[in-house]
Amino acid sequence: MHIESIEIFGFKTFVNNTKFILGRGLTCIVGPNGSGKSNIVDAIRFLFGENRLSLLRASESSDLIFAGSVSKEPMNVASVKIIINNEDKLLPLKTPRIIIERRIIRGKETKYIVNGNDSSLQSVQELFKSSNIFGLTHAIVGQGRIEEILLAKPEEKKSMIDRVAGITDLRKRKEEAKKKLEETEDNLAKASVVLSSVKNEYDRVLREAKKVHIYYSLMSDLKSLEEKLYGLKLFKLRRELSSLKIGLNEKKKEETGIQEKLLEVKGQYEKLSSELEAKLDVFETYNKKREDLTIKKNKILNDIDSIKNLIEIKENELTEQNLRKERLLKTKSYIYSDIENNKKNLEKLKEELLQVENEENILKSQFTIKKNQRDALEEEYNRFNEEIEQRESERIQIERKISAFEKELEIIRRRSFELEQKIAPLKNLIPADISKINLELEEVNKVIEEKKKVIVDKEKEIAVLEFRIKTLKNILDSATIPSFKNGTLGQILGINKNLFGLKDYFEGVVVESVEDIRKENAKRFFIDVPLGDLSDAQWGLKPIGEVIGIDSKFLLGIYYTETLEEAIEKFKALYKKIFIRKIVTGDGYVVLSPFEVEKSSGINIEEEHQYNALLTELQSLKVIVQNEKNDLNILDNRRRNLLNELNLAKDTERKILEREKLEDELKNNKIEIEKFEKLLTDLKNERAEKLKFKASFDFSKLSSLRSETDKLKDEISKLSIKRREIELKIQNLENENNDLSKRIESIDRDLIEIDKRYGKILKEIEEKKNALNNEIALLNESELELLSVSKEIEKIKDELNLKKVEEGNLRVMLEKLNDEKESIHGVIEKIELNIARIEVGIGSIINELEEKGLKEAPVSNELSEESLKKEIERLKSEIENLKPLDFTSVDKEGELKANYEEKKVVFDDIANAKKELEKYINELEHTIKEKFEETFNALNKHFERIFLEIFGEGEAKIEKILDEFSEVKGVEISVRLPFKKKQPLSVLSGGEKSLVALAFLFAIFEVNPSPFYVLDEVDAALDDENVYKFGKLL
Repeated sequence: MHIESIEIFGFKTFVNNTKFILGRGLTCIVGPNGSGKSNIVDAIRFLFGENRLSLLRASESSDLIFAGSVSKEPMNVASVKIIINNEDKLLPLKTPRIIIERRIIRGKETKYIVNGNDSSLQSVQELFKSSNIFGLTHAIVGQGRIEEILLAKPEEKKSMIDRVAGITDLRKRKEEAKKKLEETEDNLAKASVVLSSVKNEYDRVLREAKKVHIYYSLMSDLKSLEEKLYGLKLFKLRRELSSLKIGLNEKKKEETGIQEKLLEVKGQYEKLSSELEAKLDVFETYNKKREDLTIKKNKILNDIDSIKNLIEIKENELTEQNLRKERLLKTKSYIYSDIENNKKNLEKLKEELLQVENEENILKSQFTIKKNQRDALEEEYNRFNEEIEQRESERIQIERKISAFEKELEIIRRRSFELEQKIAPLKNLIPADISKINLELEEVNKVIEEKKKVIVDKEKEIAVLEFRIKTLKNILDSATIPSFKNGTLGQILGINKNLFGLKDYFEGVVVESVEDIRKENAKRFFIDVPLGDLSDAQWGLKPIGEVIGIDSKFLLGIYYTETLEEAIEKFKALYKKIFIRKIVTGDGYVVLSPFEVEKSSGINIEEEHQYNALLTELQSLKVIVQNEKNDLNILDNRRRNLLNELNLAKDTERKILEREKLEDELKNNKIEIEKFEKLLTDLKNERAEKLKFKASFDFSKLSSLRSETDKLKDEISKLSIKRREIELKIQNLENENNDLSKRIESIDRDLIEIDKRYGKILKEIEEKKNALNNEIALLNESELELLSVSKEIEKIKDELNLKKVEEGNLRVMLEKLNDEKESIHGVIEKIELNIARIEVGIGSIINELEEKGLKEAPVSNELSEESLKKEIERLKSEIENLKPLDFTSVDKEGELKANYEEKKVVFDDIANAKKELEKYINELEHTIKEKFEETFNALNKHFERIFLEIFGEGEAKIEKILDEFSEVKGVEISVRLPFKKKQPLSVLSGGEKSLVALAFLFAIFEVNPSPFYVLDEVDAALDDENVYKFGKLL
């Protein structure tokens, strides 16, 4: 797979459609500064999905579209198209050639077209990714960005290695798995809550079901007791009901006698009441008639007031119409005066307009004559100018060609001179024998490798020895640095080193009395009591106090000898003569008596001898290694000399080839110079011919005519303006008179309307006055009729008063009889009420029995109602203590059990899914680490190899940077250039930075190849020699 061509249209500076044909191998695009080479790189980035405007060298997306120039209009669309040869089927499309185009429209989104069909950025990126066209940050290197790769932050370099290793997708999958894990944990928490809720509900239902069974048992006992209690209540109520019915019959007989007498008096009272009602009806009739007459009178009075008000309103309206008529007549006279004035002004304006039009016509005829004369001269002048301009244009074109050919000739001559200068120092070059140098260099490299192997082996031995020496030294050091607790003899005496055989002794605690010994937990004690003069002769033994430089009574009886044999001899000879506690020997023993000897726990003499022997061996190995390194340095110097000779020989060979190219170019240049000199001679002759043309034209006459026509044109314009002003004034006056005439017509219509309205109002006033007289006559008739009815009402009132006295006497008698009847009836009602109450009580008890599903139980007089009630209350209390009860719990028990088991299965499934996700994440982390390590090691290996190919020698490696958790947070490049110490990358020269960055970049290409690479002037900072190395590497 390779790119066959790139087409750019409207992208940045590429206003026209530009096509670049690319070969299978290297393709170089060259051009002067500002010609748009870097815009091609930006176009490729844009096509392959780059959306970061900073990398596309733009501040906004519209900057990617051609913005226009002095001679070109700005464009609204830009596109970049590539044709990819896919004969090897590397891309997952069946066609042998794939055409991919990306377009951007000003103010809109970009879009992709693949083989003529619309596509999306994501689809195209997936297509590129399938052929390893991704990570374009290292496959496409923009102008001036080569050093950015080198000087990037460690985290950015690590991200680059991650992309090379293909870890980015794994990290995305890991993040997605983590999100799923979080969701699973949330679901697990929710499932746990649901399971817990279901379990709690299941346990609750089991408890409730048990309470319900107890409830049913107590209710059965309660039912039996309630049936007995209801039976006892019914027995008592029935006995009381039989007694009340006997008393009720006696009272009803007494009530019947009083009722007969009451009926007789009531008949007399009803007769009188009927007579009284008849009189009251007559009274009500006359009273109603009087009220109607009063209302009628009041209505007539209201009508009279209303008519008077209407008459007054109409008279006021009549006055207002008169005033309005007067105002309209005055306005009409004023309008007639204005119309007459306007007519006079119109006559004057029309006379003035006629005069202006005559003057304007005279000037127009003069202007026409002068214009015709000027047009003829203008045409003659234009022909003269066209001929001059044509000759001048041809001359300018010739001058431009002469200037261009002279510049081109000067460039070729200057280039020829430069070629001669370059060829001069290269004439005497003789090629060297490169194969002989390579053979000797191989032999030197072989010896160097052998020396390096010897040095590595010896250094490994040295490392083992140093480790063993360090271990022994730690043992020896630990034996010479004691640590004593507070209050011990070693702490009080200030012992700062371990003494052979005395460590246990110095760990003893110093006390002041025997009582203190009982309080402490130590094994050994020293009682600090004053002693007399205990000094004794040494007898050839050295007290330990002299050895360690401490004079203390606690060290009496402890001596020192060099060997174990000497200590035993001294003990045998002196133990009866002086006080000997112990003898410490220099060879690591402690003699306690002639018969008891201990090895020292403080130091092992054999280990010390071994330590010294290892030191001696280490020194000898270092001498050997140093000698080998000296030999290696001599060989390195020889190899460097050979490499320099080899580079010099290659350089000589390159310069000879360059000389041959330069000589060919010089020969071609001389031919070009002769060609251009002949062209220049022909063009100069042609220019001389163009300059021989001579002609003349009388411009003063044309100028005079132009001035006269312009003056006439201005005067005509002024008269035209004056004419338009007079016409406008005439039109305004005519419009004003029309408006005034319409106003007079409107006033006439209003006057006619006022006259009509005036007659109508007079007629309405006359009608209202007639209505007023009629209402006054009706008022007089109503007052006479009302007086007659009032007299008849007073007569009926007297008759009613007599009837009411007689009625009062009968009412008193009726009330007395009614009181007697009511008294007896009250007693009867009480009895009946008691009977009804008892019957209701019996019915209620029977209903309660039926409602509660109880039966009436037979009872005896001996049964106590109180004892039954107490027993019932006890059972009810027990039942209440069971409440609240859930009677559905018995039915729910099986359903909840199945639900609980179902939720438990769901919870277990989610928990297993969580474990699987955690396992998957761990596997991804392991894969990421393995891939990173594999890629890192391969990259390091290639980087070191390419670095040595470029520089010949030195050191180069990629180092990991770890965080506080020992995880790789970044990587950094570390190099040591030939014949230099290791330096930070930032202090390297521009060329050195470029070469190191190229070594790192090409190492990436080795580890993760891309189908193509785009490098924009990455060799800008390199000199000729290093450019040659870069070209060879490329």
